[in-house]
Amino acid sequence: MCNSWPDVIAENTTIDQLISTIDLLPTICSITDSELPKNKIDGISVLNAFKNMEMPELDDRFYYYHKGYNLLGVRQRNWKYLAPSTYNEIIIPGEDGKSGTNNWATDFPEALFDLSSDVRELDNRLNDNLEKLLFKTTTCCFPKELEQEARPVGEVFKE
Repeated sequence: MCNSWPDVIAENTTIDQLISTIDLLPTICSITDSELPKNKIDGISVLNAFKNMEMPELDDRFYYYHKGYNLLGVRQRNWKYLAPSTYNEIIIPGEDGKSGTNNWATDFPEALFDLSSDVRELDNRLNDNLEKLLFKTTTCCFPKELEQEARPVGEVFKE
């Protein structure tokens, strides 16, 4: 997201926390001293982040990406998880109002990327068990799975 607001947002300000367009309404309401809708909304005012002030409430944020009922991905901090899915691969682009050729059956494998060191998403860390464990246990999106998979601690017997 790019913003310009002279005398409020300093030039070349970079915010390393997750901010999204869902935060625009609450932020604009905060700027204009307007009331938020009575119904719960997902975003929060990020005016303090724009002013280069600390916003710890942004640290543990995460975003889901859905297509219908299918989870496509989750983003939290520097981690980006992509669920296995299919996508539309353009084989030949359309031209002059005519459709091109595409393939909706192109598979995209499950993946986990550390965007702090891999912004191009080339190094799939999914098979790095420690990284996967850290991501899954720190995101709030997996509590059902964790609860369903929980088992009592077993005992180890020497044979």
